[in-house]
Amino acid sequence: MFRHISRVSVHLPHVSRASVLSSGSRCFSITAPATRKKKSCSSTEEASAGSTATGVDGQESYLNEVSPARFQQEVESIKKRVTQAVSSMQPLNEGFSVSTGEKGELVIHTGRGKYSLYEDHGRRVLVLQSYFSGYHNYFFDVEQKLWLSIKDGHDFRGLLTRDLMRHCNGCPDFN
Repeated sequence: MFRHISRVSVHLPHVSRASVLSSGSRCFSITAPATRKKKSCSSTEEASAGSTATGVDGQESYLNEVSPARFQQEVESIKKRVTQAVSSMQPLNEGFSVSTGEKGELVIHTGRGKYSLYEDHGRRVLVLQSYFSGYHNYFFDVEQKLWLSIKDGHDFRGLLTRDLMRHCNGCPDFN
């Protein structure tokens, strides 16, 4: 059913050269210092203009304008989609499981750590806590129907997929 490829080269913007070996091990080598251009967030900043406020600590925080009912509906929807997307990864990874925590958060346990997905009702954001890449906050964009980062506008599914692919066999299927 699966076709094995002996060696595949992949171009990553932050790594000059990366190779994935057929044995399942991943080998990354940097041949030259990687330079990364700073991404312009002007479209994200413009989209959130008027939607920011200064928080207690002096930092800007995003105030999501989606209604509380719609927010809760979308949170439940994304949790269900994530559960379905990673279900095919469970038999491929020892110690991989998906569960619901005591406070209703979605918890994905991998062999190396865990990911938690929960909502902050006060700010109406979805929070992804990754053992690999830290905390990320996402707002629901009603027009695009996507969960986007409040920091740089990346899609939630992309970061979760990237993190899981680095440490697990298989890939989440969000289609």
